[in-house]
Order: sequence, then C-alpha cells, then structure tokens
Amino acid sequence: MKNQPPRLTRDQVRQVDRMAIDVYGIPGVLLMENAARQLADAVAAGGAPSLRVLVVCGAGNNGGDGYAAARHLDLRGHAVRVLSLMPIERLTGDARTMADIAVRCGIGMTDDVSATAAGGWDVIVDAIFGTGLSRPPEGEARAAIEAINAVVDCAVVAADVPSGLDCDTGQPLGACVRADVTVTFVRSKTGFDVPAAGQFTGRVVVADIGAPQAIVEKIVRAE
Repeated sequence: MKNQPPRLTRDQVRQVDRMAIDVYGIPGVLLMENAARQLADAVAAGGAPSLRVLVVCGAGNNGGDGYAAARHLDLRGHAVRVLSLMPIERLTGDARTMADIAVRCGIGMTDDVSATAAGGWDVIVDAIFGTGLSRPPEGEARAAIEAINAVVDCAVVAADVPSGLDCDTGQPLGACVRADVTVTFVRSKTGFDVPAAGQFTGRVVVADIGAPQAIVEKIVRAE
C-alpha cells in the first residue's frame, strides 16, 4: 500500500474537475470524452469483434460518460443500446451534449428498465451515478441497479464508481451495482481500499482522462 498513489475523496474529485476546467482551461466535455474512450477501451478489452452492450445512463456527468462511451463502442462495430433513466430533453450541460450526439449518431435508446433483462447482453455498462452520490438511490435509478444485479451471464463494467457505492467509505448506500470491473477516473477512490468494497467494484482500472497531474498532487498535498 505504501507505494500506491494517494486515493481521492469525493471532495477532492470535485476540486480536480474544477481546477482542470477553471485554472487550466480544459473544457469539461473534453474530460468527459477522454473518460468515455477509456471506458469503451475497458468494455472492448477482451477483443471480441462484436459485443452486445447495454449502457445504462443516469442524469449527471456519469451518464454523459456513458452516452459518449456508447458512441465509441458503436464506432467500433459493437451492437449498442442506451437505457436512459432521464429524458434526454431534461439533461443539461456536457451530459446533454453527449446524449444529443449519441442520438444523432443513430444509437438506439430506450427508457424501459426491463430492457436490462431482455437484451441478452454481453456487457452492461453502469453509468448511473458517479462520485457525487451520497444518499440511497431511489426510483428508476434503484430499479435499474437491481435489474443490473439480477442479470446473469453478463459482464458489468462501472464508470468511475459502482452506482450506489459511497466512494469515501466504500459502503453501499442502499441498492448498489456489483461490477466485474470498475473503470475509475484520475485516481482510485478512498473507499475502494475498504475490503468489503471489492464485492461491488470488482477489478479496479485507473484511467487517465487528461487532468494535469500537477492538480492532483497539489490537492492531495493540501489535505
């Protein structure tokens, strides 16, 4: 553990994003695009030429990562469908941008949570909640998490944090996705070191999204 890079808390993640955008001038949508490429790489890592992939997208930036990853997977020839838990016309910011692009690219969309069990998917991508979640999932989000966990013979890849997991404590807040792989952005999260978190994160892959390391080091040293 001594040689491992410091983990990030929820607040530190927010600081990294804010400084990358406000101080370094890196557009948030570019960070999101980089995250999506890394997520798509992890989904396709097995080398199968054509996977059946369901990407479950929430309302925030984690969902934006999912919409963009769906586009990249589609470009690589995989059969992709998106389950939107928030109507696209109600999305805002970078997430709305990525969702609109996905629609224009002709990626299939549904708002029916039952699609989770009905599709015969090879991979389900959990892009419902990210590091910002601090209360139990409710409504459609909770139903989607439970549906993902009920699917058998299907790999589950989580974007940044398994939805429903508190990234600071490593404890489930309620319903929580049980991922096979978690592609976490910038640095691993503090809660991932809690032994019990492994049943939700699966294998953790740390993905670079282009946030300058100087930011991360400065924020970690300030704590």
